[in-house]
Amino acid sequence: MFAFDHHAHDPFEVPREGPKDASSRDVVIWRDTVRAQDCGDEAAKGLTEFLGLEVRLVRAGRDYNRVVPEKRTPESLKGRDGLPVAFGDAFPFLITSIASIGDLNTRLDMPVPMDRFRPNIVIAGCGPYEEDTWVRIRIGDVEFVAAGPCGRCAIVTTDQHSGERGTEPLATLATYRRGENGAVNFGQNFIHATDKGAIRVGDSVTILESRPEA
Repeated sequence: MFAFDHHAHDPFEVPREGPKDASSRDVVIWRDTVRAQDCGDEAAKGLTEFLGLEVRLVRAGRDYNRVVPEKRTPESLKGRDGLPVAFGDAFPFLITSIASIGDLNTRLDMPVPMDRFRPNIVIAGCGPYEEDTWVRIRIGDVEFVAAGPCGRCAIVTTDQHSGERGTEPLATLATYRRGENGAVNFGQNFIHATDKGAIRVGDSVTILESRPEA
């Protein structure tokens, strides 16, 4: 059950699994248009009142189908059936490390939290930006293949709590983390090479293949 609560608004709950007869609607993610499952009027009403914008809450339901673009699929995974990705930019996993944000924060006047970068896996115990060198890794039951660095946009300059936007940390990252294509990179995109499996907080990370640091 997903629960939303705020002191100024009535709470509401959304079941993790939607009903079989739930309606679906088209959702646009960059250049992809997909069918997503609507979470109902109660969720839409609560979020609309809270945000001050007319919105709908959707989930990736049974009709949802979106995969990693073929041209961005690592060579080792090409030829497999479509590699699913939900509502992220283009890849199912973004991996960063405690050491990387620690290094960045030593260069900033005001440190930023990890939520600015919205990773879904954060690694501890490696060196700063060591994740850039990983080609294949295993966490728990799942093997992951690197799909290239994550070029960051202005969203990382938005304070997740106040909504205020500035120039950092993008301005500082641009001084030392700019890639050959001009993108300002922080974190690495990964794709699961294992069809099924589980990862858990505290799992060890095994580096199966890496490349020398640039």
